[in-house]
Amino acid sequence: MKSLETVKSGGLLEAFQRKSNQQEKLEAELKLAMFCVEHNLPIKIMDHLPKLIQSVCHDSNIAKDLKVARTKTTELIKEKLSAKSCEEMTSVLQNVKFSLIIDETTDISSTKCLAVIARYFDNSSGKARDRFMGLLQVQQATAEAIYHSMMELLINLNIPAQNMIGFGADNASVMMGESGGVKALIKKDNPNIFVLGCVCHSFSLCVSQACNKLPRTIEDFVRNIYAYFAHSSKRINELSEFQKFVDGQPHRLLRLSQTRWLSWQAVVNRTLEQWNALTLYFTAAAVEDNIHTAQLLLKDLQNPFNKLYLHFLSYILELINKMNLNFQSERPRITSLLPNISSLFKTILHNYLKKDYVDSIPLNKIDTQNSRHFQRIETIYLGAMCEVQIAKNKFPEKDMKLFLSSIQSFYIVLSAEIKKKFPFDDLILQEITKLEPKIALSGNVRSVVNLVTHFPNIVPEHEYEELNTEWQLLPEIRDKLTSCAVENLETFWYEVNKIKDDNGDVMFPILGKLSTSLLSLPHSSACVERVFSQLNLIKTKIRNRLQVDTCNAFLLSKELLKTQNRKCYDWIPELKETHPIAIHDTETEENEDVDDIIHLFNL
Repeated sequence: MKSLETVKSGGLLEAFQRKSNQQEKLEAELKLAMFCVEHNLPIKIMDHLPKLIQSVCHDSNIAKDLKVARTKTTELIKEKLSAKSCEEMTSVLQNVKFSLIIDETTDISSTKCLAVIARYFDNSSGKARDRFMGLLQVQQATAEAIYHSMMELLINLNIPAQNMIGFGADNASVMMGESGGVKALIKKDNPNIFVLGCVCHSFSLCVSQACNKLPRTIEDFVRNIYAYFAHSSKRINELSEFQKFVDGQPHRLLRLSQTRWLSWQAVVNRTLEQWNALTLYFTAAAVEDNIHTAQLLLKDLQNPFNKLYLHFLSYILELINKMNLNFQSERPRITSLLPNISSLFKTILHNYLKKDYVDSIPLNKIDTQNSRHFQRIETIYLGAMCEVQIAKNKFPEKDMKLFLSSIQSFYIVLSAEIKKKFPFDDLILQEITKLEPKIALSGNVRSVVNLVTHFPNIVPEHEYEELNTEWQLLPEIRDKLTSCAVENLETFWYEVNKIKDDNGDVMFPILGKLSTSLLSLPHSSACVERVFSQLNLIKTKIRNRLQVDTCNAFLLSKELLKTQNRKCYDWIPELKETHPIAIHDTETEENEDVDDIIHLFNL
């Protein structure tokens, strides 16, 4: 073994310098690997990038020593970066309560994948966090296969399953089936777990069903306008001239998605925005160029009821999209979920049901389809712009009645679907609103025991009395909180958890544990959709042979940048800690120092 002879002949200082150079080289290689990860670059680029750096920075010793091509880069991403991410994630999730949010997808190469996200409250930053845990390949998209893949991931990462207090997914039957879904399997193992289908996905399904009650010609009309211009630069340029003529915005028309029904609003608003320019364009195309398709579209544009339908859709979809955007947030929304959805539901009910009826009984008991409680069809609310158009024009009574009837049917189906999909009578959603800062500080709620009984693995029964004592002390510490804490849920409980009494002890240890744990409960699966968006950037048509484990390593490595809020150029790799080396007189101590150097070389 030549390390000892090298150190004795060249000295410990020279050996330490070589170790330092070796560490700097590894740091440089890890940063280059992270560069590929952050920017979703093909790993093949590493066959050229180090050589390019060497040719540019020819006077740099670190650049000269770079020896990292595609194979080594792949190993660095898998064995160093993603492993470090897993290590950090495991150390956190072993000690906190968390929720799992999952969804499945089929990637560009038709491989079925399951993405798993852990949601927990990060006590160091005082914020709820969504952390990517893994991308798993599943052979069969059955509830049993998905459940076992998810639980196997927890076992492999050595994360206790009893730390999981919530589960979220979309509303597909394989996920949320009461008897054979993943939900049922989880409930079988953990009856106290909180399960909620994705709010955003639910709203999309509700709108999809309700839109079936509107004339199909409206959807065809919007699609046909887009298709007319989609593949013709000549037509687009001609339309831009008409946009200038009417002083309109030079915006392109938007495509209506087949699956994302809430994208309707942007498409509808763009069509209404370009209505005058489109009318002039198709008038010219129909009369001067005698184009049959243009003649049909001009006829649709001249039909005043088409515009009425679009104005109505613009109004109702804006209400729902605002709610959806709110619950796509990464910030915790579980405490405001029931009040917000109840408010939206009530607004929709007021549009076509008698106000006295809606306000007199609980929302979960309202009969949305009982004609005895309907308003007169002439008084149905359609939105401000719809009412302006009706006031300006005299529509045939028969046609107007048909229009109002279809809007009424839309409202009936929409409200029925919302009532079916959202648990207005859920006790946990009702009780968890107490954690809202203004309610918690009001002093009007004397107990949170009804909430904590649903989560025995957070607070045991023998601590209930102490928990309520802490809860009743909350109104007295208002002056110790910052002004923004009362307005921000995360900041409020973060500050409450830091308050200490005169003896220096934490004032709210049990309540703090309960509140921060419950802030990890899921309200949507939008975070998983973001993972799929990243996956589509990593595995593309050009790089369609990437294996699932490589994609998983990329996604895990990205978490290192996200947790540190860094970019690839200022990210600092965390290697093994080094210890200062002193030169000693005795041969024994010198040999120990040599062993330390050999250990440090082994990164």
